[in-house]
Amino acid sequence: MRSNEVDVSSTTPALAATLAQAPDAGTVLNWLRGSRSARLLRDLMNTGRPLSHDDLDATIDGRAKAMTGEYLRGLLTAYQVLEPRDELAVRIVRHLERTVARHPEHGAMLRAYVRWVPAAPR
Repeated sequence: MRSNEVDVSSTTPALAATLAQAPDAGTVLNWLRGSRSARLLRDLMNTGRPLSHDDLDATIDGRAKAMTGEYLRGLLTAYQVLEPRDELAVRIVRHLERTVARHPEHGAMLRAYVRWVPAAPR
């Protein structure tokens, strides 16, 4: 296996079986060999730790990486590699922390507001 390929069989049986049964094997191979999300999956798997939302969250530091991470998260959640979670609530908290870092003088007010917002985590 080349260093840019993902060994799908070591992820989960459900994901590996789904990819193996895809109607167009070429599309799957292209995804595994060349996509950002497959590279991210490989990098996460190479840590030796089980895949987790926390590790995916740690990879998000820009718009392109966020889109890649969210795509992979959706895939891993759909195939039950990751447990579902309330992504809207997580994004609200992530945005809150970035905003408070830029405007610490408003931190208490912003955190109080986010606790009040119905979609925010408690």
